[in-house]
Amino acid sequence: MPSFLQRLLLVLTFTAAARLAAAPAPAPILLSPADAATNVGLDPSLTWGWRDELIVNGGFGTVLSAGWTVWGLSPRGMWKRVVEPPNDGLAEADLSFSRLDATTLTQIVTLPADTTSALFGWLERLPPSGSVPPGMPSPGLRADVTDGQTVLETLHESNGDEPEFQGGGWAARIADLTAYAGQTVYLRFRAWSSDRPAGFYARVDGVSLRVERTDLPTFDLYLGTSLPLGPANLIAQVNALSHDLNGLPANTRHCWQVGAVRDGVTNLSRVFSFTTEQIAPTLTVVSLASDRVTIRFDTRVDRSYTVQQADSLSSLGWTDGLPGAQGTGSPMTLELPLASSGQAFLRVRVDP
Repeated sequence: MPSFLQRLLLVLTFTAAARLAAAPAPAPILLSPADAATNVGLDPSLTWGWRDELIVNGGFGTVLSAGWTVWGLSPRGMWKRVVEPPNDGLAEADLSFSRLDATTLTQIVTLPADTTSALFGWLERLPPSGSVPPGMPSPGLRADVTDGQTVLETLHESNGDEPEFQGGGWAARIADLTAYAGQTVYLRFRAWSSDRPAGFYARVDGVSLRVERTDLPTFDLYLGTSLPLGPANLIAQVNALSHDLNGLPANTRHCWQVGAVRDGVTNLSRVFSFTTEQIAPTLTVVSLASDRVTIRFDTRVDRSYTVQQADSLSSLGWTDGLPGAQGTGSPMTLELPLASSGQAFLRVRVDP
């Protein structure tokens, strides 16, 4: 129980994340076709992934207070925002003050009931254990899930002995919070120390809670053959993680981008590109005799191939030498008779 003096020194800043306006929907993550893919079919399905971000101010880019509650028994030892290049901001608890029992950094989040995956991640840093004078306790940092009073789960606890800290580096942590779908919880970082000399700290940065949901925002899909993509390239608005295209031109480079729309704000993905297949296959002469020729060409299972033959390049002189053969997905090898004129032209017509 804090003493009367400790209660007088209590510093509390509170901005509940649950009361903040809904944040804009994070940008989608493009998946397929892979960026710069070639030989893509003319009827591709574009797919992307999307995760909601529930943490407010996880990078501490401008202030500490937005989204976070700070508590401690000493104003000097409270969590505060500091800048340490190349970071634009991070949260630091100064643990160098004598008998600093604990200081906490907390954010309230409500995981939507339709959550299917919730990954809580953060970066942390403590002084390496070798820098602690002999006989003195190491500083500690613990990440908890609480209901506001009781710890429901300790996600990770560090004391500086971890190998990641020995070179003065950051440690990346991740925890699965899917089990808390539909609940409002407190995500809390608790730092502590006692009888510390100057210069000891706990640091946190890059906090995120990425949630996959069944209830998706609206996605704007942009497609074009040149950059930049703009309003004229908007081809669909969907509430799904994929969209089927039909009848794209062959052997053409396409650029695409997806924007996630929520509350009138659009966050755009990066731009991917792909090149459609050359639908007319290349004919290769395998063997040639005076009265017959053997040819080979690549095929697809969803296409029909007709080999046509003519004695001249006149558009009226073509006849079907092999009508309507269904592709197998493998090269097709055919032997065809040659006319006695001594001259022949061959081509392949491809039908969907």
